Amino acid sequence: MLYFEDTRIEALDIHVVGNKAKDEPLMASPALSAQVTDEALMQTLTSYFLDGFKSEECYNLYHETDLACNEVWNFVGRIFDDPASLHEHSVSLARHLYECGTLPQIKGGEFYVVYFSDCRLGGETVDAVGLFKSETR
Repeated sequence: MLYFEDTRIEALDIHVVGNKAKDEPLMASPALSAQVTDEALMQTLTSYFLDGFKSEECYNLYHETDLACNEVWNFVGRIFDDPASLHEHSVSLARHLYECGTLPQIKGGEFYVVYFSDCRLGGETVDAVGLFKSETR
């Protein structure tokens, strides 16, 4: 069961990722965007990011030869190893998203990398890294 009642945002980074095929820019944040300390803002952002998770379906990152070759898996793993490195690796994730987004129908938008603590998954309390993109209309 997913349970986010006690979940906290420890760090949040925001980048603007355009569509490379349309020559839209990638604008990486120059520094960590936020460490959320205001409780009302914490609740609003947590709700914004997590309210969409209703089912317990889990998806895993994949690579056809070796998971260690999956770039996203590596960047997120480094964030788990050292949460203070979130900004450095979120920039790498934004660049990776930008380089992979070459279809003209993909819209640019804000890309969020969020480090959550105290998520409950299957009765276990875990930390989580969320990758979210909101598209510009």
